[in-house]
Amino acid sequence: MNIVAQFQQHPTTRAWNAVKRILRYLNATKEIGIEIDPKDVKLMIYCDANHGDTALGDRLSVSGGAYYLGGSLVHWTCRKQRMPAHSATESEMVAASEAVREGLWLLRLGEIMGTTGPIRVHIDNKAAIDIANAKGLTRRVKHIEIRDAYIRILRERGIVEIIQVPSLRNRSDVLTKAFNGPNAFVHARHMLMESPPMEEREAAGECCDTSSSLREYVL
Repeated sequence: MNIVAQFQQHPTTRAWNAVKRILRYLNATKEIGIEIDPKDVKLMIYCDANHGDTALGDRLSVSGGAYYLGGSLVHWTCRKQRMPAHSATESEMVAASEAVREGLWLLRLGEIMGTTGPIRVHIDNKAAIDIANAKGLTRRVKHIEIRDAYIRILRERGIVEIIQVPSLRNRSDVLTKAFNGPNAFVHARHMLMESPPMEEREAAGECCDTSSSLREYVL
């Protein structure tokens, strides 16, 4: 959908064939649905990115995010990044910052239901996690725009919590990459839609009350 939507102004035969394939897929999977049964009011995010996507030849990376409320998938995003990334780490940092911004919006939206922070952000790129946890940008990554490194500020304020997740368990993987066969796709789809295991939903360490600092930041 992310790719074919970019051909609305100038549709091609190949794009139209892809649309028909999507419709056949939807027709054949009508019985598959998302069960929303939140076990708590904690917000979790899994984010990922591919580096230099070759699908359209513009080498722009694609960001993906899966958002869970109490273990239930409630939102997802798949967007092309605006500028080419110089490295996989940079594309992952851009994806993480975009996911956190979306997560802040969801957190504010869910306040009426009692949704609380901190937002647990799962990333599979260790270098991106190291940058997010660092106190400042190093010389090697200063080319990353400040808006794509601001996740560090939120972490320092206790609004987000950065967690490393193995690539094979990153639930947003299906939103950013093509697969070499239907079995791999079905596995990734199932992982996206099922509830994360309890060990990933439980907070690592004690959580502080971030309601006041969150309002101060987002307002």
